[in-house]
Amino acid sequence: MAATETAAASPPPLSPSDVEKPVHPKIDKIANDITALNLIEVAELSELLKKRLNLPDAPVMPVGGFVAASQASVISISYICILV
Repeated sequence: MAATETAAASPPPLSPSDVEKPVHPKIDKIANDITALNLIEVAELSELLKKRLNLPDAPVMPVGGFVAASQASVISISYICILV
């Protein structure tokens, strides 16, 4: 019975997608810097990246109604993360 309890207590093996991949220190620093920005800084960064990368304005197209301010900020942060 002890073998059954031990087998039940051990977690299943991790799949390759569950294991964190090593991140280059430069990328890690950029991610840390971005996550430390406030919403105004995120908006400024977004505008700067759009200009430098010559990207068109991406219209926000909400599904099922209007986008609340908090959702708009998440979209801006997601947009920056995709660009980086």
